[in-house]
Amino acid sequence: MPESSPEILEILENYYYLAKTRRFDHVSVVMIDAEDDRIACADYAGVIHLERAAYQAITALRKRLEASILNWSLPKPDPSLDVSHVVYSMAHDPLGFDFIVWLITAEMQRVREGAPAPLKVGFWFGADPERTKSDPNRMAWLNNVFRPALSLIGAVEDEKAIYGTRREMFVAREIVMAWQVGQKIPKLRTTKRSKFPGYVTITLREADHWPARNSNIEAWTRFGRYLQEQGEKVVFIRDTAKADEPLGRWETWPDASKDLHCRMAAYQEAKTNWLIANGPIALCQFSDFPWVEVVPTDIGPDYEPNTGLFWRDCHGVKIGEQFPWARPDQRFLWKKDTFENLVAGWEELKQKDAQAA
Repeated sequence: MPESSPEILEILENYYYLAKTRRFDHVSVVMIDAEDDRIACADYAGVIHLERAAYQAITALRKRLEASILNWSLPKPDPSLDVSHVVYSMAHDPLGFDFIVWLITAEMQRVREGAPAPLKVGFWFGADPERTKSDPNRMAWLNNVFRPALSLIGAVEDEKAIYGTRREMFVAREIVMAWQVGQKIPKLRTTKRSKFPGYVTITLREADHWPARNSNIEAWTRFGRYLQEQGEKVVFIRDTAKADEPLGRWETWPDASKDLHCRMAAYQEAKTNWLIANGPIALCQFSDFPWVEVVPTDIGPDYEPNTGLFWRDCHGVKIGEQFPWARPDQRFLWKKDTFENLVAGWEELKQKDAQAA
């Protein structure tokens, strides 16, 4: 079965540790299945005379939950605003490059319904905005990714749009469906210039959460040496948390790890871009420049985001397929990131280029 989120595991592990190191005489627990909001577990155990105290604690927790829900619930929409006005909740919506997919989906709806340009995005901070703004992680995503991403598609920030259309589509399925009925995909671009034009970029995932998704550093650096032996120039774009750390003898571009437009410039002017399945690939998927996304579907059945059902139901493609708008030099490599698989993917790409020529 898929593993629960790191936040859930952390809180369970913390309380399990307390239960093992201290004496407690009652516990109540509720666990929710996010797939259908189903209460998967609601149970309690312990001595009977503590049930009244547990009920009081649950009542207090209920009030905390009500306050949180009230905070992130969006304001009542303004029916006079057209679909060029869209709202993204900084108090509720995902933190990550899923925002790029959301942005493309919103822009395509604007075009489809004939609403005037530009797309106008309002960021909702909740009924208690200071609570949201005090979260450094949320503000980092807002200022370093979300706001800079708007200009990549010609969108603008507009406070009035917090009363606009609410969209909860953070995966590519709707984009694939729109393409299939004839709508063009808007393309991301930046006016920033790359420090490494003509290079092969290799983007690494080196995060602490979901380490199973991380890049196989040994394989990727070995692949980098192989590319250099083929006469290619190579630059690594490290995970943001490791932006300023050296990677052996390899050239890196710390600014591209930290600045969205520098990252976009690196991808835009590269000979080709290679990435493990990870958030920044969204910048390439909706672009006119070459990319290869290495999707390791064989890392085990517990990794839900790389199952066939996830790709079919969330992204509208089956394992082994490509996005329907992708060119031959824009493709998924449905293999684990071993050195042998990376080299085979490179050689296959070269062969396709030769055939196209």
